[in-house]
Amino acid sequence: MGILNGIMPILTDSILLMHIVIERIEHSKSPWRLAMTMAAPVFLKFGRLTNAAIYIAACAEFVLSSVTSGDGVPDMDILNAAQARSMEIACTLQMVDNSSVDLLPEFPQAN
Repeated sequence: MGILNGIMPILTDSILLMHIVIERIEHSKSPWRLAMTMAAPVFLKFGRLTNAAIYIAACAEFVLSSVTSGDGVPDMDILNAAQARSMEIACTLQMVDNSSVDLLPEFPQAN
């Protein structure tokens, strides 16, 4: 997973979150209900942002260790561990995303 692949879901989540918030504000009957329906998307947004930051920091550590290693052989364990951890976090966030879609109430569409 490249760094760009880690950042693109964040951009997509930002756009979708903005549209969801606008729609939910228009149709929400109470602030409490609005907060409950927006909790999962906001959690996912910050989760993916944190995941990308951790992965970018691990990639930077890998690059620095490659440059500073005396034998010129990069330590692939750092990169492999970062990729595995990032995939586990991303899969967990995707499972939360998939399950939260079923929990969101449907709002009637205006004709």
